[in-house]
This record gives sequence, structure tokens and C-alpha cells, in this order.
Amino acid sequence: MVNIYKAFGERLRSIRKAKGLTQEEVAERGGINPKYYGAIERGQINVTLKTMDNLASVLGVKLGELFSFDLLPNEKEKEEVMINIISLLRHASKDKLRRLNLFLLKVFR
Repeated sequence: MVNIYKAFGERLRSIRKAKGLTQEEVAERGGINPKYYGAIERGQINVTLKTMDNLASVLGVKLGELFSFDLLPNEKEKEEVMINIISLLRHASKDKLRRLNLFLLKVFR
């Protein structure tokens, strides 16, 4: 049986590392104590929904993405790369997104 606190903490750590952030940076941006945040990542704390939503916002992901911890180990790296790509795309202009879309259509067809 999966320990949901540990699984949530590992997922949070995976996303944070994929974003190139330290625990301290996430804690500071989220307005929480760094030791408290570390305990969350270690699966030692029952986190409130409000804190989860806050952390999702800090990490630039949807709240539901924090619960995608049913990935197989070899899928985790792929997921981290996809998170990075999505983060970059959220900040791209419409023109860049259109050009990238055309490029991707050519590559994957």
C-alpha cells in the first residue's frame, strides 16, 4: 500500500527539482517555513488543501499534477522533462507557440 504522504512529498520533490528550485526557494515563494516544506517532501506532514494549492502555484503546475505519483520509475524522467516544457510554453508568445506547433507537427507526423 502506498504511503500517500511520502508519495505526495516525492512528487513535490520531483517537480521542484525539474524546475531547478531549492527547497528554500519554494518555501520562501510559498510563504512557508523551509523546515516545514522539507517535512512535506519527506512525507512527514498532513498538508492542507490550501497549502497544496499554494505550492502548485509556486511550482507553476495545476493542483492535480501534484497527485500524479503513480508513474513508473522510468516514466519519472520523462514527466520531469514534460513539466519543464510546459513551463516554458506557458510563457511563450502566441507567435512562438504557432511556429513551434508547426515544427512539432512536421517532426511527429
